[in-house]
Amino acid sequence: MVARFGVQKDQATLLRALRLLHDNGRRIELLFVGDIDGDGKYLEMNKDLCAELAVGDFVKFLGAQKTSRSFCGNPKFVYFRRTMRACQAL
Repeated sequence: MVARFGVQKDQATLLRALRLLHDNGRRIELLFVGDIDGDGKYLEMNKDLCAELAVGDFVKFLGAQKTSRSFCGNPKFVYFRRTMRACQAL
């Protein structure tokens, strides 16, 4: 996910979806790319949620990146926003 890492982006929903996918036999790795919003508490909450959901081995928090182009070439890359009705592949 290329975005600010903040509450309004609702990354926690994506983590919960990842758990459901894993429960159904789909092993997917999730990369979060983006700057920390505010004091970083929301990022830490999501890292804790990874541990709680036992998906930490499949999630990477890469921090701020200068460009997202290197991620867009991956056919499994999906852009997710809480306000969208469905996920939109790039």
